[in-house]
Amino acid sequence: MKPEEVTAVHSSPGDFSRSYQHKQSQVTPVKESSGKRFQTDKVASPRLDHIQINKLEASNSDSQDMAQAIRGVNQSLNSIDANLIQMKSALESIVKIYPPYPPGSSERIEALRQFSAFRQMIDQIAHPGGTRGLHNILGDPARNPNAGDWAAKIGNPKADFVIRHQPVHSGPTGLDLPDLDIETSDAQIMAAIDKTSSAMLTLNARHRAFIADANRIIARIL
Repeated sequence: MKPEEVTAVHSSPGDFSRSYQHKQSQVTPVKESSGKRFQTDKVASPRLDHIQINKLEASNSDSQDMAQAIRGVNQSLNSIDANLIQMKSALESIVKIYPPYPPGSSERIEALRQFSAFRQMIDQIAHPGGTRGLHNILGDPARNPNAGDWAAKIGNPKADFVIRHQPVHSGPTGLDLPDLDIETSDAQIMAAIDKTSSAMLTLNARHRAFIADANRIIARIL
């Protein structure tokens, strides 16, 4: 395969959002009610560098295992990106129409519950349970003692390589997402929208750093 034929292992957030919600999310979307409803947030992560993984998958079994692990982490990061887009849209649906949905309204409660459900999904993605090898770079050491940098000896001759810890859980050392309840005020919702926007930027930076580390390892193996 020629170098230019090596393809990326990521999809656009919009594409992934549709497939991810269809396959995994059981959250009920906020319903239409008054004709003025939110649209899916169009803000997407900037284009990421490609993970050059196809040649790795065509190599020996150890390389195939590495390719599978890298692909899995990349897909998890795409999933979290899609969730953040939905979380921000849910909050904006409450306060960015006029008049905003009042406290106690079914639409407001549903949107806040949707935000919380996607937040929980992010933690489930970052902490899938069990010994997950490379996937541990996404987790919180306070919750998963195996979370942190991933190190291995790779290549011939062997050399030490590290894929750095890129925590993307919902906690303060990860994406720092607020934990909202149905009593959340308009001011708290506006602050949460800003926090979610910041989380999207944090995720994007950590996704880029992961891809850079992964490509260094792939280049060493090949």
